Formats: sequence, structure tokens, C-alpha cells
Amino acid sequence: MEAKPPPQRDWPWIRPAFGYIAVTVLAILFYLLSFGPVTRFSATISQTTTTNGNTFTFQRTVTYPGWVGIVYYPAFSLTESGPDDTLAALYWRYLQWWEPPPTNN
Repeated sequence: MEAKPPPQRDWPWIRPAFGYIAVTVLAILFYLLSFGPVTRFSATISQTTTTNGNTFTFQRTVTYPGWVGIVYYPAFSLTESGPDDTLAALYWRYLQWWEPPPTNN
């Protein structure tokens, strides 16, 4: 008696599924990484330093165009998720890399 070969699996959908997943992951990654350059080139930064006796106050205000708040709302949410979130901390360090150099006013 001859042994029967195991039935062949027919999964023609597996390659397109991995393709769609890879494209989706790359699109999300590109979206999150694009927020750094947008921050650097579209933000308006104003800095105020006040010295009063023993008190030193530094205030920094960053203003974005309206479309940045709408388009990058999920990226803003990720930066506000807290210091215990490792992904948020890594993303925050990436965004700090794109910070414009300080200006002397």
C-alpha cells in the first residue's frame, strides 16, 4: 500500500495580504516620521525669558498652522500618552531631533 502525500494547501491570498499589510505599515511609519520635518519648517516659536531677583522664568510657545493640528492629530496624541509609554518616549526623542536650533531674541 502506498502512502498518500499530504494535501496541498492552496493559499493564493497570502502574498497579497502580506503586501497590503506591508504597505499599510509603511504608510503609517511615513506619516509619523513626516511630522518631524513639518514641525521644523511650519512651526512658529516664540521664547520669553524673565529674570526677577532670584527667579528665572523661561516660556516657550510653539504655534502651528491650523492644518497641522488636523492632519497630525494622531501624532500629537502619541506624544501626549505619557512618559511610561516606551513608543511615545522614542517618538518624542525623534521629534526633539527635528527641533529648530534655539534663537537669541
